[in-house]
Amino acid sequence: MAEDRAQTAGRWRHAAAASRRNGRLRVAGYVIAGALILVGLLDVISTNLGLAQGGVEINPLVRLIQDGLGAWWFAPKMSLHFITAAMVLWFPRVDVLLAVAAVASLVALVTWHNFVIAGLI
Repeated sequence: MAEDRAQTAGRWRHAAAASRRNGRLRVAGYVIAGALILVGLLDVISTNLGLAQGGVEINPLVRLIQDGLGAWWFAPKMSLHFITAAMVLWFPRVDVLLAVAAVASLVALVTWHNFVIAGLI
C-alpha cells in the first residue's frame, strides 16, 4: 500500500515537472494565475465599494466570514486565490488551466456586476 502511494506520488511529481518544462503551458499558467489574482483583488475592491454604499453581500459564506473577520474578510478569500494560482504554476496541465481560467472568468463576471451595482460602470 505504501509502495503504491510512493509510486503515485512519483508519477504526479514527474507529470508536474513535465508540464512546467512545456513553455506554452508555463506561460499560460503565469497568465491565468495572474488573472486569477487580479480579478480576486478587483472583486474585493468592488465588494467593499458596494458595501460602503449600503449594499449587502449575497453569498452566505462570504457574509459569515465578513461578520466574523470584519475588515479582514478578504484574507481567506485571497488566500484561496493565491493557493490556486500557486497550484496552476506548479502543475500547468491543460485541464487545470482550463478549469482555473473558467473560475477566473466567473469571478470577473461577478466583479463586473459589482462595479455596475456600485454605479462605477
